[in-house]
Amino acid sequence: MPHRLPVVIFLLLCLPVLTGCQGTAPEHPQQWGPIAFDTPVPFSAPSEIGLDAVRLRFPAGSAPEESRLELTLVLASKDYVESLGGRKELLSNMTSVFLGLTEYEAAEPRHFLGASVAGWKAMSTIPRMLYWEFHLVPLTDGSRVLVALARSDETTPEEASKVLDLVSRTFREREAGATGGE
Repeated sequence: MPHRLPVVIFLLLCLPVLTGCQGTAPEHPQQWGPIAFDTPVPFSAPSEIGLDAVRLRFPAGSAPEESRLELTLVLASKDYVESLGGRKELLSNMTSVFLGLTEYEAAEPRHFLGASVAGWKAMSTIPRMLYWEFHLVPLTDGSRVLVALARSDETTPEEASKVLDLVSRTFREREAGATGGE
């Protein structure tokens, strides 16, 4: 029986570490422009893809054709939202310009900033197969942010959903005047 004591002590000391690896993933803070949120995996820093638009990639150091996940954020000012005439026109403009999508269908809504926000999904094949889920999140100043997550074939729908679950749950507005990504 005495030879079991070291094993028991080892298990008692290592169990919290081992179960921590199996539990929830650590959160990685992200921020850009007027918003901040957390992701369960470390994405790259935001890289500009246009005026008021950025893309973050996972794994962080991956080239565009090697990334498993791509998170695209596009900010539309209140004036821009109003100039396009409505949510449908804004969504069509943002998805065609920044995601290369012209067709999409309804997806389950997610909660951002305490409110249910409609969702859409699509698939693209150029430059490679990507599966998209996106939401147009209204901000308190009247602007809107397109939050779009694309997953490659190497990522399961469940893994991508966990990312968007955390992004939507932790999505928050930053102080007025906060700019840039970190």
